[in-house]
Amino acid sequence: MASAAKASPSPGAAATADELGVKIEAQFTVGEYEVVVLSAQDSSGLDTWLHLNKYKIPDGAEPILRPYVAAGMKFFVAKVDAKKVRFENGQAMLSPLRFHYDTDTFTLPVRLGLLNSAGTQDLIVHILARGKRYEVSNYPNVLIPTNYDVAEDVKSRFGEFYAALFDRTIEQNPGAIVTEYAWDAQSCDPCPGPALNPADIATLGADALLPTETTATDPSFVATVRVSDVVSAGIRNAEAQAQVWKNSFQQCYFNALKQQPSPRGKLHISLKIEDAGRIAEVKTEADKGLPATIIPCVEASLRRAYVPILPGQRPTLSFSVQLDVRAPEPGEPGWYRPPMPNLWGFTLTRLHARYGKNALGQDLVFKEASGLIGGREEAGQKQQDHGAKPSSINNFQGRYIIRHPWTGPITCAEPRRGVWGGPPSGTAPASLVAKDTAFAPRGKVSLASLLREPVPELKLAPSGASADGAGPQKGCGSCSAEGPSGVRIPAALAALLALTWAARTRRRHPR
Repeated sequence: MASAAKASPSPGAAATADELGVKIEAQFTVGEYEVVVLSAQDSSGLDTWLHLNKYKIPDGAEPILRPYVAAGMKFFVAKVDAKKVRFENGQAMLSPLRFHYDTDTFTLPVRLGLLNSAGTQDLIVHILARGKRYEVSNYPNVLIPTNYDVAEDVKSRFGEFYAALFDRTIEQNPGAIVTEYAWDAQSCDPCPGPALNPADIATLGADALLPTETTATDPSFVATVRVSDVVSAGIRNAEAQAQVWKNSFQQCYFNALKQQPSPRGKLHISLKIEDAGRIAEVKTEADKGLPATIIPCVEASLRRAYVPILPGQRPTLSFSVQLDVRAPEPGEPGWYRPPMPNLWGFTLTRLHARYGKNALGQDLVFKEASGLIGGREEAGQKQQDHGAKPSSINNFQGRYIIRHPWTGPITCAEPRRGVWGGPPSGTAPASLVAKDTAFAPRGKVSLASLLREPVPELKLAPSGASADGAGPQKGCGSCSAEGPSGVRIPAALAALLALTWAARTRRRHPR
C-alpha cells in the first residue's frame, strides 16, 4: 500500500513537502481560489501536509486518500479567499472551476467530497457526450417517474413536490443513481430556453477536444487588446487598474476567435463598485462585429475582481476595450487557430444522487447507455405513456402536467372526453422557472395529495379527488365550443402546463 512507503512526521513537527513524499506539481490563483496541484508517494504524508498547510480536512482522512495515492492520481486542492467571495441572500456564490485530464476509466472520485460532509447531501452530474447518454456501472440505475398528472398546487410548490418525488424514488430503490434527463443538448421540449449552443458546449469542456498540434502552414494571428477611455472616481490608479485586466480580456477574445473568425470591435464597460472595492455589477456594450461569447467571459472575469478605492468617495469606473487581430510580424510568435470540431449532436445527461457520509463505498464509474425516450405528450392520446422505452435517440425527461379542463359551453351532442391539447387562445403560457429546488423544504408535503393518477413504480396512489377538477376524464374533443370572445374553437384545445426538472416548463402543445 502507498501508505506504508514511509513514516510521516507528526502534524506538529516541521516537515517539508519532500520529506512527506508530496510534490507540488503546479500552483496558481484564479478568482477567489488559491489552487495547488499535488502528487504524493504516501497517503499519510499527504494527510499530514494538508493539515500542516491549514486545509480543512478532518482527522482520519488517510484511509480515504490511500487508494487514490496508490492509483497514482494527482490532487487538485483549493483554498478560498473569503474577501473575494460574492454573497447572495446570505449564501456564498463560489465561481465554477474547470479542468480536464485524460483517463482510461470514466470515474468521479466522490468519496473525497464526503470527508467534510455534515449529513445528507445531493450530487448532480451533467455529462455531455456526442450522441450518447451515460449511467453508472457500479450502482443501481433508476429513471425518475415521468408524465404524470399533478394538482394545481404543484405550480407554486414544485420544489417541494419534486423533492418528495425524488426521495420516494430513492426510498423504493435504495442506493440508486437517478437519471432525470437525457436529451439532445441543443434542443428541448419543454424548456424555458434557450438550449445549449456550440459556444456553450465549448465553454463546458468541448474545446478540450481541439487538436493540439499545428503545422508550419497553419495560419497564425496575434490578438491585440487596447484599453482606453478610462473614466473614474474614487479609484486609486484607475488607468493602471484597467490595464491589469488586459490578460483576462485577451483570453476571452482568444476563446471567441475559436467560434467566429477574426471578430473585431470595441467593448464599452461600466462597473458598479461597492465600498469594499468589490465589483458588484458589470454593464457591457459591444460593437456588432464582436461575437456574443465574449460578453459573459469578460463579465465573469470582472465580477471576481476587486479595485483599490479611495476613502470617502463613491467609486465608479468605466473604460473601453478595443479588440483586433493582425498577422504576426517576422519572428513574432502568433496564435494558431486550430479547426473547431463539430459541436452538434451532443447529448446532455443529468444524474442525481443523494446520500449520507457513510453511504458510498465506491466512486461513481460511468458507462455508455442505450437511447431512451419518455416524458413527452402524445397528441390525441387519452392515456399518456409513463416511464421510458428504448430508442435510437435520447429524448427522456422528468415531466409533470397540470391540466385545465374546458369550462365554457360545448355545442356538440357527443363530445369525446379525455383528448387534450393546447390553450384555447392558441398561445402557450410563458415558461415558469422552478428555482432553488435544492433548498426546497422536505417532509412538509404529502406526495399522494399532489398526484392525480397512480404512480405504480413508487407504490403511490392519489390520496383523494382532485380539488380543481383536473383529470384526463374532464377534457373533450371532436366538437366545437364557444370561447369568451364568441369565436368558435375546437373543444379539444385545453390549457396544459408541463413542469419538469429544474424549471423546464414550456412544451409544444399538441395540435
